[in-house]
Amino acid sequence: MTSFGLVRLGDLFKALEFCAPGVKITLKTHRYWIVFGGKTFRGLPKGKGRGDLQTEIRFGDVTQMVRMLELDRECIHAWLGAPPHKKP
Repeated sequence: MTSFGLVRLGDLFKALEFCAPGVKITLKTHRYWIVFGGKTFRGLPKGKGRGDLQTEIRFGDVTQMVRMLELDRECIHAWLGAPPHKKP
């Protein structure tokens, strides 16, 4: 998964609801907490502004979340329009 570029929070949340059924998304003071499969990712930034769904965050933060929560990488790629992952 690429670590460059920006992704809208609204698009990410739609992808999570489809690719990770049962995901729980909680807004805290400065970050979103994503809970899935008994694991919690506390590092998803709220982004600049009011924290609405049009706010863009770095794709690297999404990559880190996918890796930590062991989400379906290909499904997230399809929803967010990321280029396919290439193994070195």
